[in-house]
Amino acid sequence: MAANTERKEHPISMRLLEADIAMIDRAASLRGRSRTDFVREAAVRAAEDVLMENRHGLCAAITVHNPIAEDEPTVALAQVDEHRELHEARITTLGGDKAYHQKKFVAGCRERTVAPHAACKDRIQVPGLDGRTTGRAGYRTSQRIRKRVEEIFGWMKTVGGLRRSRYRGVERTQAWAYFVAGTYNLLRITNLGLSLQAG
Repeated sequence: MAANTERKEHPISMRLLEADIAMIDRAASLRGRSRTDFVREAAVRAAEDVLMENRHGLCAAITVHNPIAEDEPTVALAQVDEHRELHEARITTLGGDKAYHQKKFVAGCRERTVAPHAACKDRIQVPGLDGRTTGRAGYRTSQRIRKRVEEIFGWMKTVGGLRRSRYRGVERTQAWAYFVAGTYNLLRITNLGLSLQAG
């Protein structure tokens, strides 16, 4: 007997300028969609995941993916596997925000002998992530440093032009993301070198 899965919808509200609403309505009508369907499709079209090197704040990997088909923990673990295979990298810890505080991510990290440094949600217990991990100084340092990844996202969206995709399809957007991430790393390395020379 097939399980009956019920899809529960939740209303959200957004504040938009009239010009933005008119633009969304025009684009939706061109695609033959309602405003709601058009906004939902645009919102889930592509997500970006970044693997950051903690010591210098460099972008070690970037993946553009469909967030419905692949969730963030799955993509993050795949990035770790790929980075280890391609670069023979020694990854011992993997930080993440509260979206990564789930059994799948923690178990995947433990299988790879990586300490999961995910931010913990209040009153939610995840097997494999307890006081033995969260009580260490390395965990606290990882939680402080992982916020640097927002600098990468911020730069890529404002300067690199990734706020809105210029291309159709995940493959083309992925190629653009590689280019933007490489440019970010070159600028970051230059700035790190200048700061070493200055002081």
